[in-house]
Amino acid sequence: MTLVTKKPQTRQQKPGRVTEGKASDAVYQRSARKITGCGPFRDLGQFPCGGDVCTALAVSTGFDAEDAGTAVHMAVNRLAAAGALPIGVSLLVIWPAEADERALKTLMRGAKAAAKALNIPIGAADVHFSASQAQPLVTVTATGRAGGLFESHLPAAGQDIIMAGYAGWQGGRKLARLRKEPLTAHFSEAFLEPLYQEDQASASVLKAAAIAAKAGASAMYAADEGGIYSAIWELAASADLGARVTLKSILLRQETVEVCDHIDVSPYQLLSCGCLLIAADHGQQILGALAGARIPAAVIGHLTEDSDRVIISDDEVRYLEPFRQDSLQIF
Repeated sequence: MTLVTKKPQTRQQKPGRVTEGKASDAVYQRSARKITGCGPFRDLGQFPCGGDVCTALAVSTGFDAEDAGTAVHMAVNRLAAAGALPIGVSLLVIWPAEADERALKTLMRGAKAAAKALNIPIGAADVHFSASQAQPLVTVTATGRAGGLFESHLPAAGQDIIMAGYAGWQGGRKLARLRKEPLTAHFSEAFLEPLYQEDQASASVLKAAAIAAKAGASAMYAADEGGIYSAIWELAASADLGARVTLKSILLRQETVEVCDHIDVSPYQLLSCGCLLIAADHGQQILGALAGARIPAAVIGHLTEDSDRVIISDDEVRYLEPFRQDSLQIF
């Protein structure tokens, strides 16, 4: 019997031509690990941490770098709203088998940019190919130290509801990318420019959560899919409470309003990653602290003993419902 010690030949996988299933090591190394700087094990993230830990998940679809970045921010925002201090994220990307590998690198760079902005590592970044997948599916798991930001409590009746950040801003930015041609034909380049600029800061609630925690916040909820309406419902439902919110008090950027009006979608049910709801006994105290950090914020309503979750607009009362669909899902 002959022992063969010759180094095995490795078949190179051409960019853009992949088979279904787990990505080859060559593709993984050059299009995932090299870019994200994650650990040596492609499906195991290791973060230095002591004490209790908690995790949060987020999923996004799309080929743009911002799609992956948004998923990172959503997962970390959910941790922060629960009072956890994030220490790292891990990625699992399901990639369309026929899609160009160069686009995979773009997606990974988007995730890396978000993690860098948050000053946390990417511990693992695995890639699987699927012949049945039309768009990339990015799943992010964020890990954090429980109680690292604040000790979260259930919201209570009578507490103010404060929002920090703008409703629908990240969704408006994605709509602008999806409908760029008709929007540029209708609006001026100067008006649309903020929607196309890289903007990591507006997608994160970490800073707002830390400031609100020090100012006496009781509970928080990170708005994202389903928009501000869904977030109000979830905040109140977490403690079996009702909510009364004034529509005019909800913060929206003019670009979001105009784009949504033109495309005929609701900005209040649009992806709101970067918007934080805060429940507190003294809303003005929270507002003062956020204003000191130049974070846009407003008291938009209060929590009630009953189970009615309503939006008040002049003499009209709208009853909110549990999350059904984000406005982006119609595209």
